[in-house]
Amino acid sequence: MNCKQNIKNFSKNQIEDYFISIYEKKYRVEQLENAIYNQRISDFSQISNFPKILREKIQNNFDLDSLKLVEKKECIVDNEDETTKYLFELTDGQKIESVLIPSENRNTICVSTQVGCPVACKFCASGKIDFMRNLDVAEIIDQFLMTERISDKDISNIVFMGMGEPLLNFQNVLKAINIFLNKINISRTKITLSTVGLVPEIKKLADENIRIKLAISLHATNDFKREKIIPIAKKYNINDLIGAVEYYYNSISVPVTYEYILFEGFNDTSEDIKRLAKITKTVNSKVNLIPFNDISFIQSKGSDFVLKAASPEKILDFAEKLRKLNVIVNIRNSAGANIFAACGQLARVYNTDYK
Repeated sequence: MNCKQNIKNFSKNQIEDYFISIYEKKYRVEQLENAIYNQRISDFSQISNFPKILREKIQNNFDLDSLKLVEKKECIVDNEDETTKYLFELTDGQKIESVLIPSENRNTICVSTQVGCPVACKFCASGKIDFMRNLDVAEIIDQFLMTERISDKDISNIVFMGMGEPLLNFQNVLKAINIFLNKINISRTKITLSTVGLVPEIKKLADENIRIKLAISLHATNDFKREKIIPIAKKYNINDLIGAVEYYYNSISVPVTYEYILFEGFNDTSEDIKRLAKITKTVNSKVNLIPFNDISFIQSKGSDFVLKAASPEKILDFAEKLRKLNVIVNIRNSAGANIFAACGQLARVYNTDYK
């Protein structure tokens, strides 16, 4: 059994203490971090400015990679969609997914923060599989590092929109974000965290002053509808959520995005349009309208509230009516939908599981 721990899970002070304990200088920490996060080494033996005996000590005491690639799936139906989904195995045998979404001006990775998801939103496949545990810092960071290594692409943008609710893994996600910002040097404007709306944690995130982009998975404009599709909405109502969003914006002055999956006959009425427009006016914000992607490939637990995707025409009409109320609206495409890699589809479905 491997008892070594991943070195990315240790703080700078902890690594300094380790080097001191083996009679090395503190400056070795900067050399080590530069090798891991800038040179992107795949093995400790590649740290060229460490003497051989020190490389061996590090190798014997720490792990470098926390993930193993099990499978990758590339879009083959649409030549314009270069989305690739990666299935990674963790050291304890659990599995997670990450998604790389290349485009003309950027390469975006969608990272997971939990194995499964305990929130169990009715429109999301991740909530229909068993929640096992939070990811540690290394497992979050390594999704970025290993995807860059495998794809041979420079990743410019990070979205915390994979498996799991990021704010339920607050401390590890925060530590990972600080590594992305301060060691891998991703701009804060290129990092987005999506949450269903954990009110206390949104305020805590604001207090950390890391000033990343915040996306709110809203999907309904009143509590009655939202509680039907997002169980945790029974704990945090829309007024409380709006209050947390205002706190976030007023604390750090970063515009907020409201994510809104449009469901036929559920959240697509003229009253929904008016309420959504009112919600967006509380802070500088925009709305991302998202198609409801197929999740029928994953078996539901119990009897789910039945949701139906709105037609493309309905989405366009909904967007236009919002724009007439001076709401900034983007219509998201379903990148990776044919490999179950689009919004709400991550559930570790691979190989013969594909239709």
